[in-house]
Parts: sequence; structure tokens; C-alpha cells
Amino acid sequence: MLYFNTFTLHELVAFAVMAPLALLFYVIYWKFGRRHLDLLYASLVACCAAVALLTFLIENLVPAGTPAREVVGAAERTVLLSRIQYAFGLVVMALQLHFVFRYRGARSFLARHIGLVYALLLAAIPCIWSNWFLAPRAQPVGPTSSWRVAVPFLPEDGFLVLPYVGLWLLVQATTLVLLYRPASRRSGGEESALPFGSLVRLSFVVLAATALVDIILAASGWAGIALIPAGAVLISVMVAAALMKGRLDAERQRQRLDREASTESWRSPRGFSRACCRRCRPGCRASSWPVGAVRPPGRAGTPTTSCPCRMETG
Repeated sequence: MLYFNTFTLHELVAFAVMAPLALLFYVIYWKFGRRHLDLLYASLVACCAAVALLTFLIENLVPAGTPAREVVGAAERTVLLSRIQYAFGLVVMALQLHFVFRYRGARSFLARHIGLVYALLLAAIPCIWSNWFLAPRAQPVGPTSSWRVAVPFLPEDGFLVLPYVGLWLLVQATTLVLLYRPASRRSGGEESALPFGSLVRLSFVVLAATALVDIILAASGWAGIALIPAGAVLISVMVAAALMKGRLDAERQRQRLDREASTESWRSPRGFSRACCRRCRPGCRASSWPVGAVRPPGRAGTPTTSCPCRMETG
């Protein structure tokens, strides 16, 4: 026997997929090199997982087949969970912008002051707890819960919802413009860390499209199941695949460079390989240089036969 409405199963699956992904990338960030893209991705997916879980809870406040009027406190709990959901939505907007700025190496005012974006969006959270944003519905929009009326006590929107929707659309438009705009050679972004550029762009397009469909349906009075959890799952899986592929490519590149350095054929004077001298020099400010090595201008040290990295070549 299922203790939840079957038409909300996709939201439960979305949470079950995104929560472990977020945890996995937090572990990757702390244990395998603290790359900021991994941290931003983990935080973004964790917030999307929270939104999916809240959507699942909201759509299960009224069990299917139970008269909505008989569920005590359903309207108030629907408003409370919806407000928390909208608050997480603000955090998702900030993290999404931060991720894309970092990915593309954007140098705009917002990119250079991303902390200000976080501060402004977090400062707007108290407005969500106003009846000017959401208000409890006195009468249910449907007799019970179903896939067409998943939220019988869908909160009544206040005028502050319009700026919220406008902000969401602005964030999605900014994200897509940044992703599809040709990157500058001097951007300094981490786009190389995500080899599947087209996959990353497609994932954000899907997220924006599902959110836009939900907004249009809600504005027309639709109280059925939400589509955005499905879009959040797709973006989570697509970007996770790109991040993991980027890590594997970087590891293979590192191993290739190490092999090339260890097998470099020609040597510098006194039996030290050129790769050895290159490795020693950055760390020899206060120590000495191998005999025969060319001492760069401004570097101290006395020529000696000891090589700090011990890569002597017979």
C-alpha cells in the first residue's frame, strides 16, 4: 500500500536522485581537490532536491480520494511549505548565476560582486512570508487531490509574486545568454572543466523551459502536478556527467604530462634532465641550483651537485 499520491512519484524520484548526487559532489569537493564548480554544483543540486521534496509534501497534504474540506489545516500548511519552497527558489537563482559566472569566467559587475547578489536575494526572503506574496485559500479549487488538481488549497498569489516571477525569468535569460555567448580568450573561466558544453547548455534550457511551463500553467489557474522537478533531475544528471568527465580528462592529462617529463630524452649539463631543472628552479629561492643549470636573473643560490627533486639521469 502506497502512503502517498501516485501522481507525485516523479517528485520523490527526483529527490532520490538529486540528494545522493549533491552528497557525492560535496565529498568529491572535500576529498579530491577543492574545485569551486563542484561545490557550487553540489549546493545547487541540494537546493533543487529540497524544492522537489517540498513539492512532494505539498501535493500529498490532501490524500487522493479524501475530501479536501475534511483535511484540517491543509490550507495553512500548504502556504507554509510553499513559502519555504519559494525561499529555496531564491537561493537556487543565486547559485545558478554563480555557477554560470564561474563556468564562463564572466567579468561583469554582478560576476565581480556575486556576494551582493546573494545578499540581495536573501534579503528578499522575509517578503515571502507576507500575505502580499502568498495568502491561504479559503475554499479548495477541487473536491480532492488528483493529477489535475494536485494542490486543492493552492495559495492565492499576491502582487509580490509578479516581481519574483520576473526575477526568475531574468535569471534564466541571463544564464542562457552567458552560456550561448562566445567566450573571450581572456575570460579565465573553468569551461574546460566541463567538456560537454552543449550538454550543459541543453540542461539549463530544459530547466528554464519546465519552469516557464509551470509558471504559465499556474497563471492560468492550473493546480496540477509540477514539471520543474523533472527539469531539475535532467540538469543534475547532465552537469554531473560533464563534471565527472572533466575530472577524468584532467587526470589523464596529468598522467600524460608526468610520463612525458619522466621520459624526456635530452639532458642539461652534469647529468640533470631538463625536466628536473625546471622542477627545481621554482622551489630553489633559498636553496641551491644544480651544476650547469642556467640561473634566472634575480634568483639566489650557489651551484652545487645536489638536485632537490633527485631526478638524475645516469
